[in-house]
Amino acid sequence: MEKIDSKILSSEAAKAALFFGLISGGYIFINGFLGTVESPILVSILSTVLWAGKFVGCILLMRFFMKKLLASYEGVTRQNLLGYGTLIALFSAIITAACSYISVQYVFPGQITEAFNTAFEQTAGMLDSNSMAALEGLESKMGIISLVSNLIWCFVYGWILSVIMSNSLAGKKNIFDDDDI
Repeated sequence: MEKIDSKILSSEAAKAALFFGLISGGYIFINGFLGTVESPILVSILSTVLWAGKFVGCILLMRFFMKKLLASYEGVTRQNLLGYGTLIALFSAIITAACSYISVQYVFPGQITEAFNTAFEQTAGMLDSNSMAALEGLESKMGIISLVSNLIWCFVYGWILSVIMSNSLAGKKNIFDDDDI
């Protein structure tokens, strides 16, 4: 059995991140296509079910890849698992954020414009001209806002998941015990 090292961790994390990116990126594009469906109740139900499936699926996928790493290499420690999970979180967050940006900026830009037009109509009498101008400026930046927010959310979610999984799979019962860090 091959001994674990940082090159192996990076390589394996990049491969695993592709699966996470495909799931999360796929969810973004499917959710965008759902926005074209005329039934809002159906869209809401399908979107919620897809989100829950993605959320749980990512948990199960992280567990699967960490167990696979433990079984495939010799000398895998909790720190290795945590580093592996953190790299997966980072790489998959980059993929997901890129998918989000492409979705908002190029594939479904009409949905953003439609959402802002609806917001402008609903708040027209309540906002002054400065507030309306700020909202109009915000619309043009939604691609970047989507990219950054998805990058942060996906990384933090993945990192927290990797902390929990690395402790669980390495046999450590108390995640607040720092004796082996």
